[in-house]
Amino acid sequence: MKIIKNVVILSFLLILGACQTTKNKMIDKQMNFEVVQIDQQKVESLEVSINFSPEENRISGVGGCNSYTGTYSTENTKLEISKVVSTRKMCAQGMKIEQNLLSSFDKITHYKFDGKTLELKNDAQKTLVKASLTKQE
Repeated sequence: MKIIKNVVILSFLLILGACQTTKNKMIDKQMNFEVVQIDQQKVESLEVSINFSPEENRISGVGGCNSYTGTYSTENTKLEISKVVSTRKMCAQGMKIEQNLLSSFDKITHYKFDGKTLELKNDAQKTLVKASLTKQE
């Protein structure tokens, strides 16, 4: 009877382990992403990007109108983005999206990356920015 109980428990643990989500991948090489969603609003018909350069711990991209750059650091699933600066030209389109993207950087504390999709999250694990991988070196 003990053997059957142990086999059932072991089987349950194996099934439970197989159901876990894929492991978070690291941002450990040059990666470029196209932003597809900011604070649950889809980004359409604008160039909005996030590029990670780990050798310099630099983040950069286009916010919809202006270019931006800053620094970042990671530890496991934690992500801190800081010292973000951007150019200051005015555009007819994209300013609101850009403001939302840049202000979200201050709230981001974690990330989830499955190899294709990057999710930048706050402390409550709410996805603030979602982006798709476009290039990896």
